[in-house]
Amino acid sequence: MPPSATAGDIVVGDPILLPPDSREDGGGAGGSAPLELQGTAPLGPAAERTSIVLCTKWSGSFSDTHLGEDYVDEGHVERLRAEGRAIDRWVRDPHPARFASATVSGSAGAVWKGALDIQGCTPTLSVAPGAYSFTVTTKLVSGTTTYDIYKVFEPTPGKSCTPTRISNPPKRWCESNDSVMTSFTVQNVTRDVRRVDVPAGPETPSSRVASVAGQVLATPDRGLKSNDTYTIYANSGCPYYKDPSTGVVWYNWDEACGGSTAYFGLSQAADHHDMTTVKYVIAHELGHQMQTHQASWMLSGGGDYPPAASAPAACKCDFVEAANKLHCLQSRHAWWTAEIEGWAHFFAQRTFNERTRDDPVFAYYKEVRTDDGITHRPPFVTNALTPVKWIPNHCPLANKSSEWDLLVFLTALHGGSAPNALSMSEIFGVYEKLRSTSAPRTWSGMDGAALAYFGNDPNHVKYKRFHEAGLASGVGFSE
Repeated sequence: MPPSATAGDIVVGDPILLPPDSREDGGGAGGSAPLELQGTAPLGPAAERTSIVLCTKWSGSFSDTHLGEDYVDEGHVERLRAEGRAIDRWVRDPHPARFASATVSGSAGAVWKGALDIQGCTPTLSVAPGAYSFTVTTKLVSGTTTYDIYKVFEPTPGKSCTPTRISNPPKRWCESNDSVMTSFTVQNVTRDVRRVDVPAGPETPSSRVASVAGQVLATPDRGLKSNDTYTIYANSGCPYYKDPSTGVVWYNWDEACGGSTAYFGLSQAADHHDMTTVKYVIAHELGHQMQTHQASWMLSGGGDYPPAASAPAACKCDFVEAANKLHCLQSRHAWWTAEIEGWAHFFAQRTFNERTRDDPVFAYYKEVRTDDGITHRPPFVTNALTPVKWIPNHCPLANKSSEWDLLVFLTALHGGSAPNALSMSEIFGVYEKLRSTSAPRTWSGMDGAALAYFGNDPNHVKYKRFHEAGLASGVGFSE
């Protein structure tokens, strides 16, 4: 990248969060249009312009960061350490605004409009001296895949807006992407390319979700569909759900859930914390959303929530207080229910860890009770490649498993330094083989589907990895 801009050449103002209804027509479903500053001079000939690259980040404070995972802003942390400041989990941790939709405007209109790159930067832009605006929105576009991240808000009297598409809203609310605008002034012409690091804007639920969604888009072999849009509501929980274990109805503002659309609200825990402050929860629900978009049938065939009352205490969630008790890392469920949740955990850990590391960090967002009787408060950190065989060791029952065991199994298929790892397309190929053959949604069905997918060759290196991972993780114990 080009060197950072020097003082005196370019002056950058403070970023501001634009009102969601800052345009009279509401900006449309894609969110508010950027407000433009009038440049002091029009674009001139090339000799009178400066080449700049604008880079920016999202603000995000998470309760489960700096736990050993790969993708955190360690440079930011090192700067804080150099200043003698203590580092705790809640450090404000800016993340590159990867693939965010952005506009640079001046007196002659838009200088550039498009998606930022994987580092959160524009391409090199040629601008004349003058005043400009740089507006970044929570609509992320990478190739033909889009994360469209909305907030919902009450309309301002006299202002029009886009009505929210969420079902059962408590009143006629509106929706919009968050937009952050920063002004900057190019004071004179320079010959070299200037990199301008624009400060991260105010922290919001949408900025936290965008931090994680951008990392998902940056993940190699990400597994997302092309030509597809993933819609997310960053400050509105599940539209409607009745908890069968308590009878409590979640209505718009509660909990987090992911299906064709993802929603993030407030926890059912006593503190009712914002679910977007837990980055592994964000990635978990985006994992469910990815399942739905890739193969919606994957979320059917399970659903025995909460665990059966007859299950041993070690395989239920009675001790959970940080969120709902419908499922937890150790609860025993039908094999496919465990798969649904284990998949989302797998998706979350791969979002924050290099694929080839042998100790990928998974931070669980509910309590975990270990065999010594200690109940560990979240985040509970575990190596996603370390087998625990929770169900075989604590409550074995045919065709049952846990999301912990499935997390380890799926991570072992795709990650680690061992050879012959399965790609995301190969993993989905096995799932599709399971569906197309109407095989049972159990370990035996999955193992048979894998064998068929890899040519019915029991010595195929990838089938062997699949089969051995199932046995080692405990999801394939004798039925």
